[in-house]
Amino acid sequence: MGTGIKALEEEDFDIDVMVLFNISKDDYTPVKVKEWVYAALSKANRTVEYKKPCVRVQYLKKGEKQYHIDLALYAAQNSGIALTALAYNLFQPEVSRRAFDSSVAPNDLLALKNLTERVISQFSIWNNRISVELPVEPFNNLFEKMTDGQQKTFKQRLVTLKNDLNAAISEPDPHEASKLVRKHLGADFPLVDKESSGQQSKRGIVGTSDSGAE
Repeated sequence: MGTGIKALEEEDFDIDVMVLFNISKDDYTPVKVKEWVYAALSKANRTVEYKKPCVRVQYLKKGEKQYHIDLALYAAQNSGIALTALAYNLFQPEVSRRAFDSSVAPNDLLALKNLTERVISQFSIWNNRISVELPVEPFNNLFEKMTDGQQKTFKQRLVTLKNDLNAAISEPDPHEASKLVRKHLGADFPLVDKESSGQQSKRGIVGTSDSGAE
């Protein structure tokens, strides 16, 4: 699974690659796995650096940046890769038309809400469990080691997330809406400034939503 982002002016190309290790996350720390990758890739004409979510390899030509690859590292027995696989299978972009000029803009909040609903729908009505296959060999169920109790908790958290996302979509104050989302996405998710949020409501910015991109 890899993506390439077209470089902006004076910027280098950004390529994202998932690296899957056939290990359990309980056997090795994230730092240890990053050290393996760092040592393996430290060669001439490139620099390697640790980033919080990945290891970045910056490729150079005559000392100038050409492109970089962000390597996201996963253990095969890891719920993180299971969530990535679900998003890969179920995510669809959403757009909204701005009320004041009918222009189209991405609607990430609606896309996240719809993705959450699709994930919830994957739970079996028979045993209330969810499964998703690794998209490469050995094509194993990435949730197979999750106990029934853990699956129940996972579903409950998804339902709570869905409810808060619905509330955020309906909330006219962008500051309050961002607080609802931040409860689930953590402190790295930016809060909308309270003063600026009072100047215009979210409803005044985003009108009716349409699925898909134009």
